[in-house]
Amino acid sequence: MSVETIPKDYEKLKTLLAEFVANDDEDFFEFVNDNIVNSIDAYAWAWDPILKKVSTGDIDRCGDVLYGPIYTCSGYEWPEYGGFPMVPIIQLDLDRCRDVSGMEFGSGLLQVWNGHKQDVQDSMVRIIPNSSVSKDNLLPIPKIDRMLTFNIPPDWTIDLIEDEDISETAVQIIGYKAKRFTSQLTFGAKGVFGKPSNWASSGVPLEKIKSFDEILKSNSKKWSPANNHLFGTFEPIQYSGSERDTPLFCFEGDYGFDWGDGGNAQLFFRKDESGNVSFYMDWSCY
Repeated sequence: MSVETIPKDYEKLKTLLAEFVANDDEDFFEFVNDNIVNSIDAYAWAWDPILKKVSTGDIDRCGDVLYGPIYTCSGYEWPEYGGFPMVPIIQLDLDRCRDVSGMEFGSGLLQVWNGHKQDVQDSMVRIIPNSSVSKDNLLPIPKIDRMLTFNIPPDWTIDLIEDEDISETAVQIIGYKAKRFTSQLTFGAKGVFGKPSNWASSGVPLEKIKSFDEILKSNSKKWSPANNHLFGTFEPIQYSGSERDTPLFCFEGDYGFDWGDGGNAQLFFRKDESGNVSFYMDWSCY
């Protein structure tokens, strides 16, 4: 992301930070570098999905699905792991991702699947080409034992049980909101270095420290990396944005997702020198 595309207030923060780290106090620089510099460079535009809760039987399995059954057909059957049907984590139309972001990922339905007692980072990712996607070719949803151990419990399957009341347990992505800015910078200057007297010894003017914190505080909710979103960045827990590739989708704990104590997960992508794109999952918790 170029400097020209970031919000003006964020440009001000980067300018102020450059002044902070230009002083000669090594202890001060090391502390600020560890707590602010790395975070301020972890930012990206995100698109929050427009979600609609539906009954499992009414979900469009050919569309974008955040929680519920996804597309399968001959040649791309419902996958198994350890002898049991896997559970979908997400399905995204790569053409729609391109239209929303302007970034090229190829075409087709990207699917992420997770199996019984399978680690999230080992989840299966596959892409079904558009030429194979048709509602006429849909295969039935297999019976899934909800007592098995899944990272994403398939509670949406209760809608498929005969004589059960139909509820709206599945979640369809029906569009995306306007782009918003997200950043991993959450702590202000005084928040990481302590009381003003600590800053006085560093030689940084207190009024600039206050200005930094005021700008961040006034924008913190607007720039928050929380919530499920396409692209963007995420709240750093066990790793930061600088330690991973670019997220295609960021997950928070909602809509059937449980990533541990206050955890989150991301679907990352990377491009090789030939322009080929690959995808993988990762997650972390407190």
